Amino acid sequence: MFSTIDRKLHSDRKRMLASLYSKTTVYSSRDLYKISQELIRGRLLFIIEAATADQTPLNMLEYSLGISMDFVTAYLFGIQNSSNLLIDTDIRREWLDLHQNKTKYPFWFMGFPGLIWLLAKFSRQVTSQYVVSSSREVRDLCLQMLKKTEMSSQSSLASREDESTDWTKPVVYDQLLRKLRTSVEVAHPDPDYSSKTDLHLRNEIASELMDHIVAGTTTTGWTLVYIMHEVSQRPKLQALLRAELFTMKNPIKVTSLSSSTGNSNTEHLDHRDFPSPSDLDGLPLLEAIILESLRLHPAVPGPQPRVTPSGISGKPVSLSGYGDIPSDVRVSAQAYSLHRNADVFPDPEAWKPERWLRANPDERNKMEKWFWAFSSGGRMCVGKEFAMYRK
Repeated sequence: MFSTIDRKLHSDRKRMLASLYSKTTVYSSRDLYKISQELIRGRLLFIIEAATADQTPLNMLEYSLGISMDFVTAYLFGIQNSSNLLIDTDIRREWLDLHQNKTKYPFWFMGFPGLIWLLAKFSRQVTSQYVVSSSREVRDLCLQMLKKTEMSSQSSLASREDESTDWTKPVVYDQLLRKLRTSVEVAHPDPDYSSKTDLHLRNEIASELMDHIVAGTTTTGWTLVYIMHEVSQRPKLQALLRAELFTMKNPIKVTSLSSSTGNSNTEHLDHRDFPSPSDLDGLPLLEAIILESLRLHPAVPGPQPRVTPSGISGKPVSLSGYGDIPSDVRVSAQAYSLHRNADVFPDPEAWKPERWLRANPDERNKMEKWFWAFSSGGRMCVGKEFAMYRK
């Protein structure tokens, strides 16, 4: 979906999966709620609590990228088949290192994947062999999770569905497989033809889900780090945010435990309660902090390429007031620049979440119009609500 240039093919693929990432689905999904409980309450908070008790510093970029990866893959493949980078330290660091090596050369890998493949056939390459092998190992991790999902017994569905947090449906995998099989059966009713396409279908699923992993891991991981960085420098804002979080029905609390001397001086996370998505969605300060972080530190700060439409009879097209742009020309826009329009965002280089709280309706509408962290139109990020839910 993410690399499809043809508008109709992109639209068809997006239509297969868009419902899974809609706000209605995301905020009502029992599977996502169970995933959130397990990853945040069952894993991350214990890690933070242990580090606090031992006075050990944590590299939060590493853990933010780790939980982002775990969250995405759990929704794709089910939490029982997903990565566990929060707990598996060695695997987490190895994967992040491999992923970092792969993303050092986005121009070639994202812009000319066909050329990379063609040159490799003739033992030629435009990047180092280490980068190529890193890309292959990142891909293989996705294939391993896909294989585990395929091997999962369908007969266990009924018996596992009601368990707490150690099992969830492979939500995206299930729907993608079902939709692709249906499209093949409609186009080619012959059963023999369908059986011949199984390998191609598997590769298509793997490619699609790998895109979801790449698109959802680094973006969310870095945004979480920027949020923590900005909030950590403002103790008063931390207090206000904490007070707002405690207005929820089931906030995560820190309680005091009595020590052996009888003094209540040891803090401990209370893991019994966990907020609902609807409670989190109704917190204006939290929303303002997320929006301002995405404005100043967009998850995709670089250019986002688009191709101009073919137009009528191949005539030049007009784009945002610029005329005579030939058809089938690659053009780009970037959120980093749009978010620094001082007429819309006064003092644009300053991190000010209050701008979203104090804006009047007209100012708010204008800011939202220029806010491009998730792009817009038909190519808008399909996982926008999924990303906001995780943050």
